[in-house]
Amino acid sequence: MNSKLQKKLLGYSSLAGTIFMINQSANGQIIYSDISDINLSTGDSAYLDLNNDNAWDVHFQVYGNSGTAFIKANLPAPISSGLKNEIKGLPCCTCGFYVYSASAIDYGEMIENGFVTSEAYLCADWSCIDQWSGKNDKYMGLLFYDSLQNLNYGWVRISVGAQCNFMVIKDVAYSVALPLFAGQTGLGTDIQNSFEQPLEIFTSNNFLYVKNNFALNTLHLSIFNELGQLCLQTQIEEATDIISLNNLGTGIYLIQANDEGHLYKRKILIE
Repeated sequence: MNSKLQKKLLGYSSLAGTIFMINQSANGQIIYSDISDINLSTGDSAYLDLNNDNAWDVHFQVYGNSGTAFIKANLPAPISSGLKNEIKGLPCCTCGFYVYSASAIDYGEMIENGFVTSEAYLCADWSCIDQWSGKNDKYMGLLFYDSLQNLNYGWVRISVGAQCNFMVIKDVAYSVALPLFAGQTGLGTDIQNSFEQPLEIFTSNNFLYVKNNFALNTLHLSIFNELGQLCLQTQIEEATDIISLNNLGTGIYLIQANDEGHLYKRKILIE
């Protein structure tokens, strides 16, 4: 992680108290890697080991010749037939043959479902697949199992050339057992993108602080425990609000907020 980002995270941590901080032994731990940019052009490929277990978790390939150009991602075969390593995406039938397209996910979108295949195209010179062409700082979501058969959710931040002839892999993160949102890092704070976070949430001293940057509508907020049980439900009419968490016990909670058009999900830890 670069020193500028690290200083910001440390400063934000001391200010906000507990900011989605997950105990290292608990499900939901998020491991973020601010890797050096990996630049791939036609003919190049890269294997990424997200969890440092000496086994690759995702492979990217930039391919091109006189007739075809594409960028493809694939995941390894799972270690057990009962498990699946899959990319978040969509089936594509308009190509004249059946393929899958990897979803170009926006910052803040929850990575928890929509996993369809272990091999998917980001873009190609076929008109039916163009989700990633010319896109900057989008996220590819994936689900994979490690060598101990532990479930992980992850994202890779990527930029792709307009002609589908090069890509830049910028950073990666994965969460143990629980979903995460695109752009979420190990401290629960966010990668430095060029736009404001739609929803800022953190906890401190048994209070939940909520700031809704974009929506002017009523924010419907619910808090669920790890068993999926509803623990608290309220409506927020103002741009900022503070909610007492004194009636909730220690543990990891999922916050779900709906502003009558967008659904946001965040994880918090109450200590």
